[in-house]
Amino acid sequence: MKCEVPELTSPHLIYDYITQPQIKCEKPVMVGGQLQTHPPYMVGEKWVCMGRQYNITPGDCVVLSFGIEKDFSFDDDMDKRFNCKVFAFDPTINLTTHQRSPNIKFYHLGISNIDGHIPIGRRINNPLTTTTTTTTTTTTTTTTTTASQVYHANTITPTPPPSPSSSSPPYAMLIPVARYTTILDLLQLQNRTIDYLKMDVESSELAFFHDVLSNTPNLLKNVKQIGMEIHMSSRIDMGLVRERLWAYFHHLDCYGFKLIFSEINPVKTLRFNFHDKERSCCYEMVWARERQCFPVSTRSSMLSRHIIRSSSSSSCCCMMVKRSNNINNNNNRPLTTTTTTTPTQPHQHGRRQSHLAMENKNNMDPVKAYTTQQVIDRENKFGSHNYKPIPVVICKAEGVYMWDVEGKKYYDFLSAYSAVNQGHCHPKILEALNDQASLLTLTSRAFHNDVLGEYEEFVTRLLGYDKVLPMNTGVEGGETACKLARKWGYEVKNIPHNEAKIVFVANNFWGRTMSAVSTSTDPTAYSGFGPFMPGFTLIPYDDLQALEEAAMDPTVAAFMMEPIQGEAGVVVPSEGYLKGVRDVCTRHNVLWIADEVQTGLARTGRRLAVDHEEVKPDILILGKALSGGVYPVSAVLANDDVMLCIKPGEHGSTYGGNPLACKVGMAALKVMEEEKLAENAEKMGKVLRSELSKLPQEVVTTVRGKGLLNAIVINEKFDAWEVCLRLKENGLLAKPTHGDVIRFAPPLCINEEQIQECLEIIRDTVMTY
Repeated sequence: MKCEVPELTSPHLIYDYITQPQIKCEKPVMVGGQLQTHPPYMVGEKWVCMGRQYNITPGDCVVLSFGIEKDFSFDDDMDKRFNCKVFAFDPTINLTTHQRSPNIKFYHLGISNIDGHIPIGRRINNPLTTTTTTTTTTTTTTTTTTASQVYHANTITPTPPPSPSSSSPPYAMLIPVARYTTILDLLQLQNRTIDYLKMDVESSELAFFHDVLSNTPNLLKNVKQIGMEIHMSSRIDMGLVRERLWAYFHHLDCYGFKLIFSEINPVKTLRFNFHDKERSCCYEMVWARERQCFPVSTRSSMLSRHIIRSSSSSSCCCMMVKRSNNINNNNNRPLTTTTTTTPTQPHQHGRRQSHLAMENKNNMDPVKAYTTQQVIDRENKFGSHNYKPIPVVICKAEGVYMWDVEGKKYYDFLSAYSAVNQGHCHPKILEALNDQASLLTLTSRAFHNDVLGEYEEFVTRLLGYDKVLPMNTGVEGGETACKLARKWGYEVKNIPHNEAKIVFVANNFWGRTMSAVSTSTDPTAYSGFGPFMPGFTLIPYDDLQALEEAAMDPTVAAFMMEPIQGEAGVVVPSEGYLKGVRDVCTRHNVLWIADEVQTGLARTGRRLAVDHEEVKPDILILGKALSGGVYPVSAVLANDDVMLCIKPGEHGSTYGGNPLACKVGMAALKVMEEEKLAENAEKMGKVLRSELSKLPQEVVTTVRGKGLLNAIVINEKFDAWEVCLRLKENGLLAKPTHGDVIRFAPPLCINEEQIQECLEIIRDTVMTY
């Protein structure tokens, strides 16, 4: 198994070697002249196995291994395998039944969930003599610990050792967590880098384990990498487990770690007779340091969090999700990964703050999760019924993938109606959002801000217009364009006041405001919302003769259309239509408004859809992917002769052009350009349509599209909604539009291997009919 892991600054980096038999090496690896039987991980193009790549010598590396009550978490030969010092902790393991290397410094020191105390006892085979410093608010005390006592006499009252029948370790003193300094202090490792910390935790120990780590900050501050096993029991309260896990993962997040590897093993072999006989699954994880740690209290509100979700219908009901293609749920369709993609895929890390709240009488528990149906029922109870979503509840997304609250992984083939062209949670866009959020979020347009001008220059130079008017949503962009066109009509074209008209095409969609539904031919959009706004004329789409006739009317100010109609079912006009539109509008002095909210920004294989015919509209509307799905951002672009018709106070928005939107917009556009998303959309779109065209015509009658904006038309004998439900069950999310059409529009970062996997899902689904 490959795992994209950042190479850390320490030259002595050790990876978790504990793997499962089903994980196989993709190729044999020779290290130190010996064939490695355990699969190594990838660091760039360099294989690293067991730390030997870095020629670790004795004393160079410190490995800490925790066994949390009745468990022990490393193999017997770790010190030989890594050629390093090992400090091991476990309070209750029966050492007489296990062979331990004499080079391992094994301490009878551990963590127990007995009344919130830490049992500190003797070191096995060698007395422990260590100087420990404890700092309180009033005094600093230095004492020497021995085998018989490990506590600070001036600050801690030791609890008598438990009775021999107790499950606590023999000779143990119970020390309250709040008074315990750090394990590193005890071992005089305060200034040492811990290259690898291995922990094995039972689900019943999570709360206490988190308390200990919360009171031992140096333990995390000095660690480069953490390997972790968390064993779940089917007997425990999973809501409580999720709460504890969430708190612990948030703690790791605060200290600069990111999750780089995660796997669920539904059945973990019971090695020892004291293991929980009802273990339901084991979660194996590797966390790596990616940034300097910082105090939790100073930035916790800015951190995004790893999500824990569950399903009450499964014993293996806690699913961790991360920013990596290496997550596998063994109960779901396997999704393979690749290490090289064109264009460059988003970096394998991302954060988001998102969780489901749970209603518990009058209190809200922010970490307990619902089942899918419970979430849907809640929406229906408290929200308006203005949408009919596919019945899936998403809690996490990355790149081309999405995960639901029950841990199932999907390909996203809708991209939030082409808002997520850059891929879900792109780290560069999130970084821009977070960096700006810590400085300035909103001034309104009552004052200038230091980002708006930079954004305006960037977007106008990139797209070739004199001016931009920043807004928030796509429909606001359409409203803005209509106002601009009418104002231009009165001031420049000299149309009599209140007589200006704007021509639209049938089956258009640009939103659901009163102006938008007044131009709609879809009964679902306009029925029951009259009377409608005047000044709008409708003509057929892809009909230059109809446009010619409409444009002859001297009161027509503008013609507004989508270069490809998305909501209508991905309707692609005839070749030459856009050039003809440009010619007709120019000859009749009519502004051409191109609504590229859905088609723009690389979706169709060009930066703009109009670029396919090398024409330029007078007014350009952008939205959706202008923020990469991270923040509401839209824009209307035009040259000075149109844009300067709007004077101060005549149009605007409190949030339009806010600093967050500007930073996010620039980052999203840079990603589009740097990762060559338009080129990738063109290439992958051809592959997708070529294979879709091979589907049985008795089920799929038509395939159409440009770039990665595509659709299939389902035979009227079948139900497109039902097809989408079957696609969902098979691991791909798409949605019908207008009855018999299913739109396929994945994020533009998708690669060919992923396209082929999606095609396999589509083929398998279609062949069930």
